[in-house]
Amino acid sequence: NTAVTQIPLMAHFLKARQEKKTKLVGIDVYETETLEACDETYIINPGSDGALALGLMNYIFRQNWHDESYLEKYTDFNEKTIEAIKEWDLDRTAQKTGLSIKEIIKLATDYAQTPKTILRAGYGLTRRRSGASNLHAISCLPALVGHWQYEGGGAFLSKSGHYSHLNQDVFSGKNLGKAGRQLDQSLIGLILNGDSTALKGHTPIKAMLIQNTNPLNVAANTSLVRKGFLREDLFTCVHELFMTDTAKYADLIIPAASFLEHDDIYSQGGWHCLHIAPKLREAPGDCIENHELVNYIARYLGAKDETFFRSAREGIQDFLNQSNLISFDDIVTQKGIYFEHSFEEQHFLKAFPQDDGLFHFHPDWSQFGYNHKDMKSTPFVMEDFADQDKKYPYRLILPPKKDRLNSTFSEVSSGIEKGQTEPVAFLSKDLAKLKNFQSGEEDIVIFNTQGCVHVKAQISENVQRHTIVIEGIYPRAFYKEGHPNDLVYHHPSPPNDGLAVHDIAVDFFVKKN
Repeated sequence: NTAVTQIPLMAHFLKARQEKKTKLVGIDVYETETLEACDETYIINPGSDGALALGLMNYIFRQNWHDESYLEKYTDFNEKTIEAIKEWDLDRTAQKTGLSIKEIIKLATDYAQTPKTILRAGYGLTRRRSGASNLHAISCLPALVGHWQYEGGGAFLSKSGHYSHLNQDVFSGKNLGKAGRQLDQSLIGLILNGDSTALKGHTPIKAMLIQNTNPLNVAANTSLVRKGFLREDLFTCVHELFMTDTAKYADLIIPAASFLEHDDIYSQGGWHCLHIAPKLREAPGDCIENHELVNYIARYLGAKDETFFRSAREGIQDFLNQSNLISFDDIVTQKGIYFEHSFEEQHFLKAFPQDDGLFHFHPDWSQFGYNHKDMKSTPFVMEDFADQDKKYPYRLILPPKKDRLNSTFSEVSSGIEKGQTEPVAFLSKDLAKLKNFQSGEEDIVIFNTQGCVHVKAQISENVQRHTIVIEGIYPRAFYKEGHPNDLVYHHPSPPNDGLAVHDIAVDFFVKKN
């Protein structure tokens, strides 16, 4: 939902439409603010992005609209690719995505016949078991038709690759020698409750310093996380700006400095600018910035490396020096550094970033993580966790909301001032009728094997029949019972784990007020 999560990038899209008559086409699982701004929209079933991509490829290939010369020169396209594509005919694609055959044909035709088309994939479609396979299938589309050859053609998830040439050792800590054990924080509920797999066979966690996260509000299966935080043998220090759900369970709270009160450097996921936000004021009282707190602890424990004796500004300048960039002050003065790459580099006309220089329709998933045994070496559609759970027929989606992008937004008054005081579950008319729900008169209780959440519900024209949408991250106190994240699985997603926050199977019942 770019209009909410990446507002500057959305501004570029709207400018392109205004000045260059660019057509915006939106594909999502419900009608978002971004889709409202689009010229055409396609509402699909959750997790069916990869199926749609394969269905489009099937139709494009059958119409002989693929670019054979490009495929031969730049990709590993072969007979196995064709066999994989042929599995997704129009009927199967329509059944999986919820689109009509007519819609699929129009989308495929428009895409294949418009070389200057860029596919902007969001992170939401990757937050499920099928995420990696979905994203790979989408990336295959511009390779099939050769759109990478044209200005304005191609695809992107993030522009973070623009910064890969910079020396980031000062931030990664690679220069400090052997690191301690690394655990997956998306499994924090399992970790704090002694799960041996999540702990990777190591001893239990007995102490934590928490910065820049609010696991009792945002983690998977938050009821299990709460159980872990209640352990008597766990010491928890929370470094925080607000009295969050997590801070309430701390043994020690250290007040944090805000972004206005420390120097920092930022890269961009939506475009290629590196900029510095200098400190505008001193932190009040005992508030301390992240960098200096970590440095203090390291020095207290006897660390001698010069890294722990630098201010944030000095650390930033060291990074700039090692990357042969201009000074801290110069970047502030010129409002950032833009990293421009040539047309040939951006469109991979010299080589794709694989060892053989080719785009891979047939990836080696073992290169991307340990959990690859169910991944196929052809474009394919992976079954989601929710699809494997046959007991619960509906899909719960927890997307961002304009005034609730993360849990920090709940600590400011802007939402309350606008009357946005409580979360809402949006249901389709068909689903409401099926459950005999009358909008505005009753609440619903959404549940699965992990827990339940009691929430206000509304009927919406913008939601698919079998999908329930709860926008934004609210504190637990905003719900009459439970929390939506109680229902989020923490199954490891292939090929390299990560939280499947939009891959939830649920049922619900109407609760009379």
